[in-house]
Amino acid sequence: MADVDGGDRAGAHVVNRAPDRTPRRDDGGLRPATIGWAFALALSVGYLIQRLLNDHIGRMPFPGWYGAVLPVLLCVLIVIAGLPIRRWRAGRLRRRLDPLRAFRTLLLARAAALAGGLVAGWYLAQALVLVPDAESAVVLRGIQWCLAYVAAGLSMIGCGLLVQSWCRLDPPDDSHKSYERYDADDGDAPYDDGPYEPR
Repeated sequence: MADVDGGDRAGAHVVNRAPDRTPRRDDGGLRPATIGWAFALALSVGYLIQRLLNDHIGRMPFPGWYGAVLPVLLCVLIVIAGLPIRRWRAGRLRRRLDPLRAFRTLLLARAAALAGGLVAGWYLAQALVLVPDAESAVVLRGIQWCLAYVAAGLSMIGCGLLVQSWCRLDPPDDSHKSYERYDADDGDAPYDDGPYEPR
């Protein structure tokens, strides 16, 4: 929208004014809502697929313990990779922080959080499919392993979001300035369309 001074003072300018809204303080990184949508998608699609397979083809194999350990190891590696960034933000890192390594750590943390939502949703769906047959000791054990995978996925989400928070740097307070109307006598406007010429 253009702000026009009705010609009360000579040399008035037409200056575009930025929308009146509070500037965002972050870079719009991976948000919990995005992970929630990934979890819901994996849960719904996974339930439909596994229900069809269970009813018409056969029960899917139960997950093993080794698959639940891998996400935990990934969480440990992500936290270890993010610790130097946390120490650097706190001013306790003496050596130089490699910006490329920090950026890769941020991407890894976001990917782990998003993958954790998918893992948790998929194996929760498998557990729900197995619930009607929970009277069998074998099926009950499979449900327990599925829930262990859900916990592993949730741990990936938590670690990923934690390390992402370590990698975020808030801009200074004066880095966001709203555009306002300037007159010719007040100096150059930051975003100017030129002098106003009445039609």
